[in-house]
Amino acid sequence: MTSDQPPATDPPSARIDEFLGRATSFMAIYGASDPARLSQLAIIADHLGLTNQEYQAALQQLREPHAITPNPRAKTLPTTTPTEPAESPPSDPTSSRCVITASDPLKESFLQQARILLANTNAETPANLRKLAAKLGVDDDQLERWLEEMYGPLVIPEPIAAEEEEASEEPKEQGPPKIARKPPQEMYDDYLHLALGAISSGRINERREAKLIAEGVEKLGLSQVLARDMLYAAAAKRNYVLLSQEKVEPPAPPVVDEQREQKISAFQQRAATIIAGQGGVSSVCRAMIADAAAEFGLSPEEKEKALAALQRQAESRLSDPLEERIEAFRRFAVLKLKRTESQTVGDLLTRQLIQIGVDLHGLPEETAAATAREAIASSGLRVVTLEQAISHVLSIVDDLLAEEGFISIENRKRLLAEARQWGVSRAEAGRLIEEHIAEIELRAKRRRRRVFAAVMMSVLTLFGGLGAIYWGKPEWADFGHGAGVWSVGAAGKPVGDAADPTDDGSEAFHRLAWWSEPLMLDLVHLRQRRNDLQAATAAIAKDDPAKRGEGYAEFAPKFVEALAEDTDPKHSEQLRTIVRRLAIDEPDESAYHALLQALMKEVPAKEDKISPSGKFAQSYVALSLLVDVAQQRELAVARREGIVQGLEQRLGVVTVPAADLAAIFSDELARNQYASLQQLAESNVAQAMETHRLLQRVVRANVNKSLANNLDGDALLAILPLVPQDLKLYRGVLDEQINQRNLAVMLRLIELLESGKASGQVATELQFLLARTINVKTDGMKPTEAAIVMRSALAGIAGQGDVGEMARFFVGQAQQIDLSEQKFGSPDEWLNGSVELARISALGAAAAQKESGRRLFQSLSSDVPEQIRPTNSNAKRAASQDRLDRIREAFRQLSRARDARTRIIAYDNLAVIASGSDDMDYYHAERLVNYLLSKKLADEHEMVMRRVSDFRSSSSLRLALSDHLEETVMPLSELQRLATEIVGRQVLLNDKLTWKEDLRRVLLSDSLPLLQTDTNVAGEDVSGESLEQAAAGILDYYLIQAEIAGVPYEQRMTLRTPSEALTAIIRLQADQLAAAKLSPELQVQLEDVTLRSRVVPLIAHNDLAKTVALQRIWLELSAIAAVRAQPNSRLAAEELIARLREVDGGSNNIFQQLRNGEAALVRMQLIRMEA
Repeated sequence: MTSDQPPATDPPSARIDEFLGRATSFMAIYGASDPARLSQLAIIADHLGLTNQEYQAALQQLREPHAITPNPRAKTLPTTTPTEPAESPPSDPTSSRCVITASDPLKESFLQQARILLANTNAETPANLRKLAAKLGVDDDQLERWLEEMYGPLVIPEPIAAEEEEASEEPKEQGPPKIARKPPQEMYDDYLHLALGAISSGRINERREAKLIAEGVEKLGLSQVLARDMLYAAAAKRNYVLLSQEKVEPPAPPVVDEQREQKISAFQQRAATIIAGQGGVSSVCRAMIADAAAEFGLSPEEKEKALAALQRQAESRLSDPLEERIEAFRRFAVLKLKRTESQTVGDLLTRQLIQIGVDLHGLPEETAAATAREAIASSGLRVVTLEQAISHVLSIVDDLLAEEGFISIENRKRLLAEARQWGVSRAEAGRLIEEHIAEIELRAKRRRRRVFAAVMMSVLTLFGGLGAIYWGKPEWADFGHGAGVWSVGAAGKPVGDAADPTDDGSEAFHRLAWWSEPLMLDLVHLRQRRNDLQAATAAIAKDDPAKRGEGYAEFAPKFVEALAEDTDPKHSEQLRTIVRRLAIDEPDESAYHALLQALMKEVPAKEDKISPSGKFAQSYVALSLLVDVAQQRELAVARREGIVQGLEQRLGVVTVPAADLAAIFSDELARNQYASLQQLAESNVAQAMETHRLLQRVVRANVNKSLANNLDGDALLAILPLVPQDLKLYRGVLDEQINQRNLAVMLRLIELLESGKASGQVATELQFLLARTINVKTDGMKPTEAAIVMRSALAGIAGQGDVGEMARFFVGQAQQIDLSEQKFGSPDEWLNGSVELARISALGAAAAQKESGRRLFQSLSSDVPEQIRPTNSNAKRAASQDRLDRIREAFRQLSRARDARTRIIAYDNLAVIASGSDDMDYYHAERLVNYLLSKKLADEHEMVMRRVSDFRSSSSLRLALSDHLEETVMPLSELQRLATEIVGRQVLLNDKLTWKEDLRRVLLSDSLPLLQTDTNVAGEDVSGESLEQAAAGILDYYLIQAEIAGVPYEQRMTLRTPSEALTAIIRLQADQLAAAKLSPELQVQLEDVTLRSRVVPLIAHNDLAKTVALQRIWLELSAIAAVRAQPNSRLAAEELIARLREVDGGSNNIFQQLRNGEAALVRMQLIRMEA
């Protein structure tokens, strides 16, 4: 009696129920078709303490044919598709029994085994019965007779093909009740309970472990990871030992030097910080790690062991059983999706994948759903929701009904197959199709009743109107019959049935077969109301699709023009309805495309030129018609996609499925028109003024106010400087823009006035209009002086108004700021720009505080930073630019050389140019290294080695050579010689195993001092007084930002440099974010930024370089705060940071980097405010 055996006091029914539960799981795993397995059931019974009588009673319950009941009899054995799991037999003791008595041993043996097979009914049961009959020597007649004795007349069918089974429309009888199958994990738990109970040693070797796992994988479909974890859990519960998990006892640790271990641990922390700060292992990172190892006094071997241990620590943190299951399920899902032939994933397949993740991989439902979505996204498939699939299927139904008028059997099969492919079950699809057809028929009946009522009213109106006929008979009285007896000739006399050769074709209008009653009535009413459209409507009333397509080309422009002129909403909606029905119901594709192209031509393309004669209103009307048609649910999917793609190509914009098409296309059309307007201003300012005057009203009626204001402001700034004298009619446009009191536009106009680009008369009128609106007196002032007064007054208006005025004032300045990619410029200009941008950034921070920041906002808005006096540095910059151009030309000559002599000439020229300078960038240094390490003839090699010392000042050459040591084939002695010439001191490479690491360490340690001094190169021509003045100005504005951020007053008073102020702000903001609830992704970003902020003092050796590096840290912290507050700002923040990195990568001027850092901080303030 084992511990698992129930106590003797348990009633027999409890022991029998326990046995039945375990036996059911056992038979589901191993199958019920093999009688040899019955001996193992006896072992289970003995283990539970069943008597022989109880065991026989339990077997009798297992043998009962619960899967098939005698009455009613099934015509065929119930079968399931091979892809569905087999159902376990029911074990209800109250089910009806069918007692069979027979004296024939063969018959008894067959019936006993057949009952077991039938109890586990599945798709293989008929074949298994035939195999059993053949094994026992039972012929077909005996098989059929014995089965009829058990269950009545029974037919064992041949396997039915899946296609034939789906095509069968006959209703099937309800199958017999089945036992509820246990979940696979519960069945595997039962199996492990039995299997481990039979192991008395308490130890599981690797072979048995693999077999136990295989049972769950192969017979229950569990994932290997889940089966392994369940086995480990079951073994741990019983305190069993898994030999594969036993760990060899490590030897006694050697005696170590604790002080040495502390140094190694400190070095590992420093190395981890350096790697995190550099974003990975790079040349500079390796040099810094080598310096750190030298600082701690570690040998090369100790350094490598410490780094290897650091890497193992990182890898050891990645082991997680749940992660392994997720990864296993992800691989399964990706493999499953690769086998699908469709490019879409329906709702049914998605739910199946999620259920497999729950049942067979042991994942929580939310985790399984997220993993399934990731697998679908990585496979490049399109997810189709149930609503989209239903809409797609019903749109096909609409198309078939429009073409044929009914759904044939073949089309029904196609619809069900299409629905299945899109993830809708056959039963659900059939029900939806029937309901949709019934709804269509109901609408048709209602429409016929309405038409009948309308016809009756028309007949009554006709008889009433015959008495008041004038000008001949109304056209609608005999439409569809051509020219009738009531036709009136040119002289006003009837001409009978003879055709009038001068007729314009309007009488040819008649109803087409595919026109619906409402469409026909709308067209008739339109012809009555608009005589000018009679010819156009007659042109589309053609039975020939080709002629109808030509008619659409004539119809569309006139129709769009009529819709643009019509001011009656009821008439406008009638016109739009006509276009909708024509686009939806047009049966011929070529005619439809003619209609589509005719409407598309009314929308200006992106490259089209603009002119005063442009039909601006018609453009937006045609665009709205196309968007309206595309949004109709009845329109075929292919036609809808064709309209959207056509507009995207024509306007040069890309949309997403859930986008507001009307807003996106209208905004892009307006941007295209204003861009063309600015190009027109450069060639003909008079036409540009007239065009802008006509365009602005149309644009304001069709796009949002903010975009219209910005576009008009851009147009004003482009046109006003080019106006020669009088504004004339354009003065009204300028006056209207200023009277709207848009602070952003007014600020830009003040900047235009201050720049002096506007002519005398234009500047005078602009000054007058601005002064009147701002309510300041500027009589007798020069435009530049008036601009200063007006800017101060405008800032006062913003500061005294509501908090929205402050924000709009800052936005007006911030929107004009961008990163500068100019390679050369005066350092004093960069410094002046940096100070001004720091002021604007502080202004934005104050505006963001709303009412509490009003005092600081008023102070900052009227503050004008003192300009830094320029220094004479043009000669040096010109020389540096000339040298760079000459270096590039020398490399072009070297790459074009095809023989040794010309290569030596080009190489000597390059050496002369680069001698004594560090102007060579990494790209060209790599090209030089490739040439130096390439195979050459002995003479050429000697000539090259003689001039290598000319490149000794290049730090990029050292870095490039250290990165290309792995691929070199140069002899070690020559490589040692080359390194000696580059470094300028003797380099010895004695160890043939570690020479690469030794040489790399020498090159990187030699290049690091040069890299640290690069930041001073750009400032050699700037006076110390200019740097101090710029630092003081920036510090003032940083202190204001520190006050807004919450840095204590006592701490602010101790800050003496911009870098110290930035450090205080960064530390405070990082602490605030660390205390907040961040998403895991943002938490990782915060930790990375915090680590890099600690590395800055190690790599920056002056306050200017430190300030530039800390600007980037502050920018990324601000981005984290912005995304935490408004997740929709993530994309804009990431694009700004990536843009700054790109511009920094192309700049070696630290003053430009300082200015761009401030510009990026201003743009980040703008992103946070707009979000």
